[in-house]
Amino acid sequence: MPIKHSMMIAVLLCVLVAIGTVQSGRLSTASALSSPLGTADVSVTLQGPATLGNGRYLTYKATVKNLGPDRSDNITLWDVTDPTLLTFVPSESDTSCTKDTYNGKIFCLIPSIESGDSVTLLLTYTSNQCDADALKHTTTIKPLTADPDLTNNVSNEVTTTFTCSYESGPNAGDPQDNRTRMTAQLAVPLKASIGSAFPVSITIANSGPGDAQGITASFPFLQNVLAWDPTQSDSACQMAADKNDTLLCTISTLPAGTSKTFSLFFTVQSCTALPLKQKVTAVSSNTDLVRTITTSNFQTTTFSCPASLRPVRQSLLERARARSLKRSAAQQSSSSVSRPPSRRR
Repeated sequence: MPIKHSMMIAVLLCVLVAIGTVQSGRLSTASALSSPLGTADVSVTLQGPATLGNGRYLTYKATVKNLGPDRSDNITLWDVTDPTLLTFVPSESDTSCTKDTYNGKIFCLIPSIESGDSVTLLLTYTSNQCDADALKHTTTIKPLTADPDLTNNVSNEVTTTFTCSYESGPNAGDPQDNRTRMTAQLAVPLKASIGSAFPVSITIANSGPGDAQGITASFPFLQNVLAWDPTQSDSACQMAADKNDTLLCTISTLPAGTSKTFSLFFTVQSCTALPLKQKVTAVSSNTDLVRTITTSNFQTTTFSCPASLRPVRQSLLERARARSLKRSAAQQSSSSVSRPPSRRR
């Protein structure tokens, strides 16, 4: 083999070896950079009360433990709650816990935990309402150090049932919660005609926890369409003093878990072309947990009008349309009369 060719082959082999060495070095370096600095299996458990009175301090105790083998750094504990049920109390919670101003979530920062050690955090809330549904709560941790077992990064579930008694906590000695949760329902005929009976049913319900006091249900109606019959209606319902087209039905006390139904009777005395939409509203002297004014859904009635009886609304619309056409015709006529004849040059 010529010397020149041998030298070329030797140079080529050296280049290939160098490239392989560089690539191997790069891979080793990348592998070293991507590998975690140790591993640590961290877990979290949660403790909390089984029952709690409304307005009481609800304190959860979260214990984060490092099961090893290495130290775990920069652990974040996230405690996500429903703000309509719980309000975070920073002064009664661990100083490392705060509320995220961006998303409203509660989080706690733990700088590090050595292998075999644990850290306990207290998170305190106040309950905002009594509720028949129990509150189920968990908390989650996210460490920066690689964790070989993620199944224990979510705590056990703690179930708390809210009651309305004030036996302990910041409001001990206060009277029982008298707030309410009221609903209103309205039932009317789907179809009606002139001279037909028009029964109306109004139901006010209170699911508690407190007894509702001083309830007034308001039912407005079209007086030119419906004629109220007080002799057949509930005696607790009377015409409003300042409005002759609104009936007010009153309840002095509506205990929690009960409802009251009022029966009203009307007679259809005129026809309307458009469907009649009606609703009922109710207020009480208590603070309602859901809304200030309780309103039912709209209920619609369609009227069957005889062909010989022209609905008032339709007649008015036709008259307005006729007047508009007449006005337009008069303007066009006036414009044509006042315009001077053109002259030919």
